[in-house]
Amino acid sequence: MKRYFELWKTLWNWKGEESFNTLEFSITFRSNQPRKVLFDLLKIGFIEKSGRNKYRVISPTRLVKEDYSEHIRKCYQLLKTSRLKYALTKTDAVTKWTKGAYNANRFFGFHPIQIKIRKKDLAEWKKFFNKNKKDFVVWGKKYRKTLFSVFYILYAEEDFKVKTVYGEPVEPLKDTIEYCQDNIATFEHALEILNEMYGLKLKVKYDTYGY
Repeated sequence: MKRYFELWKTLWNWKGEESFNTLEFSITFRSNQPRKVLFDLLKIGFIEKSGRNKYRVISPTRLVKEDYSEHIRKCYQLLKTSRLKYALTKTDAVTKWTKGAYNANRFFGFHPIQIKIRKKDLAEWKKFFNKNKKDFVVWGKKYRKTLFSVFYILYAEEDFKVKTVYGEPVEPLKDTIEYCQDNIATFEHALEILNEMYGLKLKVKYDTYGY
């Protein structure tokens, strides 16, 4: 994998976004198995087809974003393997209740996953994240880590209600609405979307955004 990564960097410097074919590749890099190498690069996701016997290198920006997109998805899936009670909350709950239409203050380089957990399960959650080598912080507690990429924020409560929204455990819609109202500067548009989607009769102005 490391050698292919080094080859990808070389290919990018060689061609950038310009297409190339198998013959050009084999002449330039003197490979005795050019088709296999290109097949492997294609399978890994370092290059893509741009036509018949033509290839194009995946750009660094696109590669990073696509890798992190998959990484983010896996980090959500990881929670389900814990078998501990949790519920997506705050921004994560807003995103789920709006069917992904609203996602504030996050991007692939800084993506906190916010979950409610039971206080009695806190020690188990810490073991779980440490075992899986994932960064996490407990809300209200001091931390010294530099937070970046995907990490988890744990909100420890005595107990809480959980709703299933599109296959994910999420806090009730009422809690999400209250969170949006308490943070209206950031989530006013989210309230507009929720108001339209669920017929909530909230006093918010709604503009058409495809719903």
